[in-house]
Amino acid sequence: GKELVLVKYNLICGGINLILNFLFISILTPLISILCTLVSEIVFEVLCLSYIKHNLKVRVGIFQWTTYRYLLVSLLFIPIVCGINMLEIERILKVAASVITCIIVYALIMKVIHDQAYEQIKEYSLKLFSR
Repeated sequence: GKELVLVKYNLICGGINLILNFLFISILTPLISILCTLVSEIVFEVLCLSYIKHNLKVRVGIFQWTTYRYLLVSLLFIPIVCGINMLEIERILKVAASVITCIIVYALIMKVIHDQAYEQIKEYSLKLFSR
């Protein structure tokens, strides 16, 4: 069904990523690899949005205030992770501290601005942990 379409899009974009990496193998650096992945991710997003709009008939607005709001909140993760990376602790602890801190900050901001996503996450978390 609908999930199969996403699997196909993932395979197509994974192939695009692989081909781009292969094409640039002679000059492949971490930055080039990231840019190849970025291109394949953009293609994936465009394919998904097109499918949603044309086949599921859902109106998707990319350039709306709510989208920018999530982007702005997520930009806070950069200084958080950079700050945690300054700590002299094991890498796994840095990763765990970064993930947990970012989740808490995100949830608190969503709660303060009364975002619907917060309520959905809260409901899901209560169901998940009440088992």
